[in-house]
Amino acid sequence: MQAALGLAGTTTVDVVLVVENTGLSTAHDVIIDDSRQSEFDDATAAEGTTPAGFAYSRSGSTVTYTGGDIAPGATISFRFAVDLDNPLPVGTLVQNTATVT
Repeated sequence: MQAALGLAGTTTVDVVLVVENTGLSTAHDVIIDDSRQSEFDDATAAEGTTPAGFAYSRSGSTVTYTGGDIAPGATISFRFAVDLDNPLPVGTLVQNTATVT
């Protein structure tokens, strides 16, 4: 996710993580870690959509989904919301990267 923002007031961002299994076998016990940058207000992270078989958790600046399986060729979406720190200067680039293991 990248966004160039310059907003006044609280801005909630809907974060969607899309994970695809491009392998030939089922991926078991998948873990998705999203460690957010300093522009996010970590205390406001709230669970949105957690696919069946996965568990949502948040610790500090990291949102984690654990425990599920992803079939070959399947695509699954995970969603959470988090506020941006207020205020962000105009033109601030907010980046977000997640890892899947």
